[in-house]
Amino acid sequence: MKTTCFVTRTLREFSSRSRIAKLNSDSFGSLCPSDIRIERLSWPKSHDFETAAPVRSVKKLEVPLSLSKKKREQLLKLQERQPPSVNDHCLIECSRREFNLHESQLGAFTSLCSRFWEKNKYSDDWFVIKRRTKVSNQFVKWENTWECYVPDRLHPVVKSALEELGLKSPTFIQSQCLKAFLSTHHLFIAAETGCGKTIAYAAPLITKLLHQKQKGVFEKAVILAVTSSLKSQIAVVLSKLSSKTDLKISTCSKEADFTDDWDVLVGTPGLVEKCLRKSKYLCDVKHLILDEADMLLDDSFTSVLTEIFSFIPIANSITNTGLTSTGARVIFSSATCPEQLESLADGVVDRQFLHYIRSPRLHSLLHNLELKFIRVREKDKIARLKELLTGDMTLGKLNETMVFCKGCKKAVLQIFQLASRLGRPLIDTDVNGAIENRCLGVQNGLEGSKI
Repeated sequence: MKTTCFVTRTLREFSSRSRIAKLNSDSFGSLCPSDIRIERLSWPKSHDFETAAPVRSVKKLEVPLSLSKKKREQLLKLQERQPPSVNDHCLIECSRREFNLHESQLGAFTSLCSRFWEKNKYSDDWFVIKRRTKVSNQFVKWENTWECYVPDRLHPVVKSALEELGLKSPTFIQSQCLKAFLSTHHLFIAAETGCGKTIAYAAPLITKLLHQKQKGVFEKAVILAVTSSLKSQIAVVLSKLSSKTDLKISTCSKEADFTDDWDVLVGTPGLVEKCLRKSKYLCDVKHLILDEADMLLDDSFTSVLTEIFSFIPIANSITNTGLTSTGARVIFSSATCPEQLESLADGVVDRQFLHYIRSPRLHSLLHNLELKFIRVREKDKIARLKELLTGDMTLGKLNETMVFCKGCKKAVLQIFQLASRLGRPLIDTDVNGAIENRCLGVQNGLEGSKI
């Protein structure tokens, strides 16, 4: 009887219907042999333990291991960068968002997507430098500003000509030049492109010549331009400003015969040097302007500039020293002003007699312009240019586009390839027939003096 009760009690304890007790693991997470169920051998599960089983963390491979350690660290920094807030203005937008630059990231080391453009696989990559404003803020902020310089610094005739051109107020660089032009010092005008540097020196120059002419002193001015197109642009501006005066604006050309009857002579250095050889009134030249001085002071123009300086004595220069030295006044005009250019200017005139007029936005991007850079393969340039021009033509009257090329041959090639793809002439034969003839001459291998 006792044996039967013992067997019954034992069966009840190990029966599957009875409550299963929680098993306790040791410090190594394993079960003791005595705790293993006899009824059923199964793999222990996490819910069988009072303490949670340790979870192994697996690191995700976010960066290819084939990259170098330095590049892996750079990519990790880009990936860890937090997304910008909604109010954070984007300064540089890239085709790959991880390279975008926002205002909150100013001062931090960031790289542009263009650093990888040397590889062909990044073709059609692009980035855009956003503009801050649509309106240029380089104009003086008070009304009737031209009136402030009449009549001493600005002749009334020149003032009316400026107003007829639609220029209601001067830019910062123009106002500074009007103030400084009365001094006898040499001037160096350094300002960004598009701020009106030509009018900045042309308006006070014509005023000076008119005032001297009224006193019976006949002064002359020589303006050096880098290219023939720039020479024509300068001559047009001078002609408009002096249209109601008796000043004579002359341009140097190979075709026309040179006459010594001029008040302002405009030309490229080579043609000006030939004209000055024939001139009899070199002592009357009191103003020498070097437009695009950063290019004119290049080594390629050294010999011809030396000849011009030998014809026109420069006041307060290395070869003409002294506080009372007479000679021409030099005006440098440039869109850049690095230290190397300042050193070259010091070789022309004495530094203590050279006054610099610098724009506050020199060597910086204009806030009202948007710049887009596209990585294009050489064989795809014409097709991409056609795509851009086709989009510009949909703007109607605002479809004027300037395309800059490296060299005249390259420009002619681009013109004819684009014309054939667009199915329309890019040059008006009635207005610019001479330009088209030059292009045809280059295409036929007749490059030379006409270009």
